[in-house]
Amino acid sequence: MNLKIFQKNLLHFEKAIRKLIDSLNLLKSFASNTVPRRHEDTLNRYVYVLERLGRTSRITSDDIEGLRKEAVASFSSCSTNSTRMLELKKIIQLINAIPLTSKNSQYLMQYQYIVNWYYCQLRFISSPLERRRLFKEAKAKYRKIFDLLKDTDIYDKLPSYLHWSQLCYEYAELADDESLIWCKEGISCASANLTASSSRNSTLSLDRDNISLIDSLSSYTWNRKQKYISDTLEYIRDNVSKIETIMYSSGSVGIHESLMV
Repeated sequence: MNLKIFQKNLLHFEKAIRKLIDSLNLLKSFASNTVPRRHEDTLNRYVYVLERLGRTSRITSDDIEGLRKEAVASFSSCSTNSTRMLELKKIIQLINAIPLTSKNSQYLMQYQYIVNWYYCQLRFISSPLERRRLFKEAKAKYRKIFDLLKDTDIYDKLPSYLHWSQLCYEYAELADDESLIWCKEGISCASANLTASSSRNSTLSLDRDNISLIDSLSSYTWNRKQKYISDTLEYIRDNVSKIETIMYSSGSVGIHESLMV
């Protein structure tokens, strides 16, 4: 990466972290008089993590996993919708502060876990009008993910298609044609990969007696990847089928305007 671009991105990230810390400190001040002590303690832990990220100017998949577990535990301790909503307002600020620049599969997986968890929680405690805005927000995040992964191998890209199809299913009545196209891109890419793999297997079977131990181990790893692709493909197909059923039943197919950001 060009040094000037890197320095510019670094400065932007540091400013975003500082702004978020300021916002959370305001929430801490509010929380001290309105919500139980445990929620204030959670805010303190959030701020601590963000301050550490601000000092190191980087975030790892382990950091995101830790934030998600902390968020889930804190949310689970809420007893009313008002405290749940307050907790989710803190969590989305954390999610929005996570830089979406890495193609690392573990990093993106942890990011998608916390994004899907957040929007699935709100799905059940928000109004129908609010759900449309939430789906639009989630779609914008996945648009960035798919842009980031456009030149990536299908094995690394497929989990994102799966996670999107799962979230799309949760908001199926709001899904539009573009949302389904993203899911079907995953199906198309995975199917093409498996077709090519079938041809490779046929070639290998003709000369199996000459395969070395190293080749056998490599073939074992390759076959495991193909099984993962095949299994994930079926999950996505199943989600798409359920999404389309709901869209047809609600009259959404071909009617929703694409939720462009």
